[in-house]
Amino acid sequence: MLALWCPQAGAADEAQEPRYHVVDVVFSGLAKTSPEWLSSYLDLRFPVDLTAADLHDLERKLMTTAVFTWVAVSAVPLQDRDHEFALKVAVEERWTLIPVVRGAYGGGIPLRVLGFYDVHLLGRLLTGGAETRQYGSAPPGFLIYGRNPRASADRNYFGAEFWREFRRRQVFGRNGTQVGELSTDTGMARIRALLALDDDHGASLHKWRLGGDLETVQENPSRFEQLPTEPRLSQPQDLFVRSSKRHVIKLLPTLLFNDILVDQLHYEGLRLRLRFGPVFTADTIASAGEFEGFYYAMLGSHWNFASRAVIGATTINSLQSQYFLGGLDTVRGIPDGALYGSHAAFANLELRHLEFKTKYLWLQTATFLDVGEAGASWDDAGTTMRVAAGVGFRAAVPQVYRLMFRLDYAWSLVGTQTRGVTIGLNQFFDSVTPL
Repeated sequence: MLALWCPQAGAADEAQEPRYHVVDVVFSGLAKTSPEWLSSYLDLRFPVDLTAADLHDLERKLMTTAVFTWVAVSAVPLQDRDHEFALKVAVEERWTLIPVVRGAYGGGIPLRVLGFYDVHLLGRLLTGGAETRQYGSAPPGFLIYGRNPRASADRNYFGAEFWREFRRRQVFGRNGTQVGELSTDTGMARIRALLALDDDHGASLHKWRLGGDLETVQENPSRFEQLPTEPRLSQPQDLFVRSSKRHVIKLLPTLLFNDILVDQLHYEGLRLRLRFGPVFTADTIASAGEFEGFYYAMLGSHWNFASRAVIGATTINSLQSQYFLGGLDTVRGIPDGALYGSHAAFANLELRHLEFKTKYLWLQTATFLDVGEAGASWDDAGTTMRVAAGVGFRAAVPQVYRLMFRLDYAWSLVGTQTRGVTIGLNQFFDSVTPL
């Protein structure tokens, strides 16, 4: 919503957009949010001349933080001061301290999560959280993380994470038959930093960022268990199962372009990330690279097109670096881990429609198409393509950050004929997440 006081304009000025000489800012509706942080996040140097378009862009910049349910920015004339205005910023805040008790299900694998996080710590858009995660029958792991995702008025990103993850995966042959189960135990610490490549001020988006990821990974011994019902099937040679502990260090320079704007369930814009760099172990130097892209477009006021594409490859023989595709988080309608390999590509296309909304509930439906392939090389991956289509339903409470229930049903169109349900919180893929 844009509330704007318009001064009288003469005939000679009617063709020009009104400008407002703003000398100060005032806030209303703040409860948790720090006024000092919000003032710095607006990134305005007073006095400044603003247009109606500038005020609208400031609204969109604040809504994209996802910590407000409503924002109105207006220019208010100051008493006894001719041609000078105050910038009035009125907001309604979301609840952002989230206890996490949730489950997800996809590709035959349940995920149970227990923890908490806050994306607006100290009222300054800082993120911190911790949780336990348990995949299927594997032991529970944990995750601790903190970040400053929009530092220096959304110019820079800084974050750190520590993971301990246990997985028990189904392993499938190229014909779609399950051949066994793979148990893994991995620990990882990651530091990430991205810096803006421009120094614009105000509502301007800092679209280009450059930085990198530093990851240290501890791969503990893994185990492949053959299905007792399939004694003739042997362990696939490209699983890289290890009998000893190994440390891996990844240094991945990263280039990011991002101009995505968010308004509740509606997203618009483009996000591209390219990572490529060396991978070190005690006895070898390898490489890893990944391209990830998101594109969103509003089609009218109720239709939202959403898409994701990922292409990645690595030359290291590492389970942690492999891609496992399936219905839990990449390709719906197929078993989790049905496709795996050091070379992978997958994409998700969704057409989302807002059915109706009230103050406390938004309902959205979706139709989607998922496609993916993975293998030990690009030639190998090209022989494993799977395509699935489906429909879904989302119910969101706008007053609470990322409180959305999702239900998707998908069926295979290309490849082994399978179908399945994916259940979870939030969208199946999202360019804006707490991590």
